[in-house]
Amino acid sequence: MGLICQCCGSVCRLAGIVLLGARQRARAEPAGGKWWSWYPSWARHHDWKNQGGEKVTVLGKSQDQTVGENSTALQAGRDIHYHGLSLADVQTACAFFMENNFPRLQEAARVKAEENVREFALKISEDLQKEAVKVLVEKFTDPDVQATMNDAVKACARKGEAASPEVLSRLLVHRMEDNTPFLDTVLGEAVTVVPKLSKSQLAFLAYVLISRYVSLVFPSFAMLEHMGRSALPIAQPGFGLSLPQKLHLQYAGTVTVNSFRGGDIYENLYEAYGNRLDVKSVDELKNVLKFYCPSFSILMENFAANKLYEVDLTSVGYAIAITLLRPSLPLDFSIWLN
Repeated sequence: MGLICQCCGSVCRLAGIVLLGARQRARAEPAGGKWWSWYPSWARHHDWKNQGGEKVTVLGKSQDQTVGENSTALQAGRDIHYHGLSLADVQTACAFFMENNFPRLQEAARVKAEENVREFALKISEDLQKEAVKVLVEKFTDPDVQATMNDAVKACARKGEAASPEVLSRLLVHRMEDNTPFLDTVLGEAVTVVPKLSKSQLAFLAYVLISRYVSLVFPSFAMLEHMGRSALPIAQPGFGLSLPQKLHLQYAGTVTVNSFRGGDIYENLYEAYGNRLDVKSVDELKNVLKFYCPSFSILMENFAANKLYEVDLTSVGYAIAITLLRPSLPLDFSIWLN
């Protein structure tokens, strides 16, 4: 049994998988009251019919809803459920890609590759549950999504943990959300790039983003320290990255490096936050940051030594850095990748 799309009339299947899997309860937390700026994620209503001719949506049969401006609606006959992909669905898809990409591995290599793929499938399933409200199930049958998943499975089968499966899994799940075509393209490219980078190189991308491209609309010492404390464990492994490794990041398409650029991060911070933080000089700002915002101060103190002004993120670099930081900070792709 499959689902028939009213737009194109196609039956959605992947290697015999029936795509509306086990029902998993999803809970949505309100975003109100957070100090970070955010943008609403709009729900897309896609019309489907089952092979009996009945209308089916992610919300269930024959349900409809109206969403007003700047609002989010959840609807159900009784309880709210997410009709998502089950772990078995994800495992079957990963095994399918594994079998077609590695048909003749020696036994020891095959066992290890299959173990890597099983672990990767589990990560995808866990991330799908975390992002249940945002994921569009029908995207799982999109040929481009399947090709992107195939790239990720191949990398994880070959390299295991060295392929950064936790990052690949999050990128894949974000690829199944209601994105613009441009963001879909960038996320797909990011999946092919991540396995080529080391853990320290990935951390360096997060360090560049949080230090150069994230600013607070209503800054306070508490907010700066919260941001620093959340980002420091993710970014710190990228401290001290060598020039050849930065050039490899450039080769991989995540950054551009310009050794003629420079600047003073504290002067920029003073210009942006000085009045709001009620400090009178750059030196005073350094001192109060060190006292009130020790984690944020560590990020800033290492800025010059890491020559971050020489590095600019590309669209793929943004996508990877946001994906790394997003579990700790409510960053929105649309702010940088619109």
